[in-house]
Amino acid sequence: MSNTYKILICDDHEVVSYGIAEKILNEMRDVDVRTYEEPESAVSALSKFKPSIVISDLHYKDEKSFVLVEACVTRKVPCLIFSSYENKIFIDKAQQLGPVSYVSKLSSFEQLLAGIKHGIQGKVFFCPRIMGVLKDYSEEKELFEPELSEREVEIMQKFAKGKSINEVAQELKITYATVRTHRKRMTHRNRCTFDQLLFAFREWYGVQ
Repeated sequence: MSNTYKILICDDHEVVSYGIAEKILNEMRDVDVRTYEEPESAVSALSKFKPSIVISDLHYKDEKSFVLVEACVTRKVPCLIFSSYENKIFIDKAQQLGPVSYVSKLSSFEQLLAGIKHGIQGKVFFCPRIMGVLKDYSEEKELFEPELSEREVEIMQKFAKGKSINEVAQELKITYATVRTHRKRMTHRNRCTFDQLLFAFREWYGVQ
């Protein structure tokens, strides 16, 4: 039986996937690394390649996708989300799906490597940045009803569904700067951070 670890990486930015692959090959022995740019292609490769662990981004071609992560959980393949999203919405989604590790792209390669090793061993790993997000929410102040105008509710509904500032601006046909101004006014009025406001909004308005 081969002791080679098979690692599947999926990221629509070649410089990211190839960069990770190169570092893994330099740091780990007996590894076979495959890279994919589309989650659908990676899902198709799961059965044939039989990876020891899958490293998946969440943002593909301007869309957010848990397709590959969900496929891994269903097939009981260890999965590690490697994403720049540090919002609790995405962390919660990952936890709801099953035993999924999560490492921020803003973390060091050593953190990603630690996540890979934990995943191969069947353990869940969260990097310090993600643990920090979870800790902040565990110390969250008592749930409050956000004080928002009708327009602000409309904007928050977009953010609560995981939209970026650019996406909110495009969908509502307003400028990036206008969205930023709304965010600043909302947090100032409610005397909280934007993440606290987003958490309260999702809980109060029942946005999933």
